Amino acid sequence: MVEGTQILRIDFDDPEGSHDENLKRISWDEFFRVFDDRGLEFLYQEYTRDGKISRFNKFVHAGTEREQG
Repeated sequence: MVEGTQILRIDFDDPEGSHDENLKRISWDEFFRVFDDRGLEFLYQEYTRDGKISRFNKFVHAGTEREQG
């Protein structure tokens, strides 16, 4: 969660990735409380078009966006 907010973000602990000092680790219980309270869904892409593993993901309000393929 972004410090001082209820903005959810996923940190993949990538050693070469960005290190956002505003991120605060929270419990899964806290994560799902915010997730459920906001009526969110998790939109993700498993693989890119060329077959590589993708980390694309975002939280959307339930029913507003669907995976296209």
